[in-house]
Amino acid sequence: MAKKLSGVTAVIIILAMLLSACAKPLIVGTPMLTPTTTEAPPVPTVTTTALPRVFLPVQGLYVQFEQRGSPSRYWSGQVITHFYTDDPVVGHTVGEEIANQLDIMKEMGVNTIAFELRSSAEKYIPGPFAPPDCNISPALGIQYPQPTPEEITHLKAFLDLLNSKGMKVHLRLVNTHMAEAPTANNELWLGTILNAIKDHPALDLVLFEGSVFMYDSDGDGVKDKCGGPAEPGLWEGPTMVPARYVKWAIGYAHSLGMPYRNLSAQAIVGNYYTIMQAPNGFMTDGHHWEPIEVLKGIFDELAVPENQRTYAISFYEHRKCSTANELPCEDLNPHAWALETVTKLFDTIGRGTGARVVAVEMGLLPPAELGWTTEMALQSLVWIMKAYDIEGGDFWRWTSFSSDEDLNKTLSIPVKLRGVDYLYTMVKPVLENLYVMGQTDDLALTPDSTAPVFAFKIVSPATVKNGDTLELTAALGETHLFVSADISRVDSNQVNPVTLIDMGNGTYKASAPILLWNSVGNGMKQVTLKAMDFWSNTATTTVAVELKNSAATVDTSTYNDSFDGTVLDTANWKRDLSGGGGVTQDGQLMMTTSDMEAYSSARVESAWALKGDFDIQVDFEIGEGWKSPEVEHIDGAFLGVKVSGQSYHITRIRSQYSDNLFAWSSDNLFIGVIPTEAVTGKLRLLRSGNMLVALYDVGGGWQKLASVNVTRPTAVVYFGNGSVGSSMEFRTDFDNFQVNAGSIAK
Repeated sequence: MAKKLSGVTAVIIILAMLLSACAKPLIVGTPMLTPTTTEAPPVPTVTTTALPRVFLPVQGLYVQFEQRGSPSRYWSGQVITHFYTDDPVVGHTVGEEIANQLDIMKEMGVNTIAFELRSSAEKYIPGPFAPPDCNISPALGIQYPQPTPEEITHLKAFLDLLNSKGMKVHLRLVNTHMAEAPTANNELWLGTILNAIKDHPALDLVLFEGSVFMYDSDGDGVKDKCGGPAEPGLWEGPTMVPARYVKWAIGYAHSLGMPYRNLSAQAIVGNYYTIMQAPNGFMTDGHHWEPIEVLKGIFDELAVPENQRTYAISFYEHRKCSTANELPCEDLNPHAWALETVTKLFDTIGRGTGARVVAVEMGLLPPAELGWTTEMALQSLVWIMKAYDIEGGDFWRWTSFSSDEDLNKTLSIPVKLRGVDYLYTMVKPVLENLYVMGQTDDLALTPDSTAPVFAFKIVSPATVKNGDTLELTAALGETHLFVSADISRVDSNQVNPVTLIDMGNGTYKASAPILLWNSVGNGMKQVTLKAMDFWSNTATTTVAVELKNSAATVDTSTYNDSFDGTVLDTANWKRDLSGGGGVTQDGQLMMTTSDMEAYSSARVESAWALKGDFDIQVDFEIGEGWKSPEVEHIDGAFLGVKVSGQSYHITRIRSQYSDNLFAWSSDNLFIGVIPTEAVTGKLRLLRSGNMLVALYDVGGGWQKLASVNVTRPTAVVYFGNGSVGSSMEFRTDFDNFQVNAGSIAK
């Protein structure tokens, strides 16, 4: 168990922190924010000595670099191919952008990245990933079977950049041509890459992964599915193509002069279905196999000395039975199952052999489960790895592959939110605490059944309003606890618990913002704190906080508009029409585009302007004529503001291939997208300070789509619809425009 601190010592630490914070002079006229506390702390009489900190050798991130300003990209192949290309989106070369992002990661304590390159086609073929092409775009990797000289030159430059930052790479070479025989093309692809980089100081590990090109999914003799570009299917057994390919590839790379210690393949661990060897007639001996057992067998057959082996694992936390499928299963929580998984891992590969174990991918397995967060999974994995002598791993992931993934609550959370600005999730402080501060070296591996005890807890300030940040602190007298706070009764948007960070002295802290669009009513609210120790013993407690939002000071009631009657209020609204668009009113505002022009738009613009902070919204319903355009796109409904010559809006957009809610700005800085088929809903924009936030409600309550920093001058409001290069006629009805908060510029 972790080292215990006395209850008195824990309280002293908290009180010292509070005294230090209160030593600063107050600004005259500013009321003091009073914290809510429990128990009366004794007067401090002693101090504590900081416990020693320890770090993992591998403190990694799984990385797709971001083209900041784009809703997706850079794909890994683009990083290599366009390394020296000027990118107008970011304002410098791709390589310079990669360098900037690596600098940020390094500041977070990252010393290794996992990076994937797939066996790509020469050209991209639009359409689904399906036979017979099974096309992998060159944007995703390096051309197969013959990499271009430019790709190899740029790959070496990428590794040079990593080395200049003092960072290593776990390079995943994902080959979807595993079954090719003879192996000439595989040798050409791998050999060209490996001969160029095999001695590079930044290269820590090469992973041989992928699948067959196509396979028969239903046993009818027809190859009807494309192989997946992912971890190799070692669960199919030692006689199947993935295992045979991995064995061949490791042997081939070693023949080129690469040490065995730098060669491996990812083995997925913790999958109950494969552990129980569920039956499957297409696999070796008619059942699933435990991948780590197959990987060990490959090393055995190659006669790789134990101390030269690297067992690369894919280690995602989840409940034990979430991967059981139809098998009977007695469940365990994600941390307890991770502990059991590591025990099984070393039961298979042996202990004290000198072999490396590295998690090339680690994190929280989607779909994310309520109550166990990405931050908790990261803490759990890092603590377990240090305790069981695993070198470390690459946390999934630096940033999302596309903006819509940032809004997908079933996925685990990345470190950075997509966008031009460096805005981060609550994973960042947890990762920095583990990678920069390190963990205390006091975790004993003797299970017990004693639950943690909350000696002290504090929530500050005691009274909060929307937009404030709640500071949470708890003292429990021991380290390596999973401490979380459920603040959903204060802010209904915060459905996942907030993870408190282990400060290494028996105290835990976190900051939790109360979102501006929180709709919880005023009053006393309970924050529930939960602590779970390394052996899953738990304790809970509560602390009260008052939510007190002032009644909105709005001098704008005359600017709200339900569009009753048949005449547009031209004192408040100005028509802005183009390409034959029209605006009429009859109990709602009806806007119609024309099919007579490629570009047609119908919208209104406010005859007044908002100043300072504001909050506006409008209802929409898209109706007659709404269909997928043959070219370009249509804006079914948008709500926007003009600020300092720039336009910012949220729109329900449709193209030939997709339906989305989309955040757009004329300066390309307002970025956000999420798929939807909704044709009715509400759009909302609010500005607080310099932050402009776009929100939508299509039946599930208000959700954030995007945010951007803007200047503070006045904002003119507009809303409407449009056919952009599509020559389409359709109608959108708007209703219930509201100014929830704000002031009108005089």
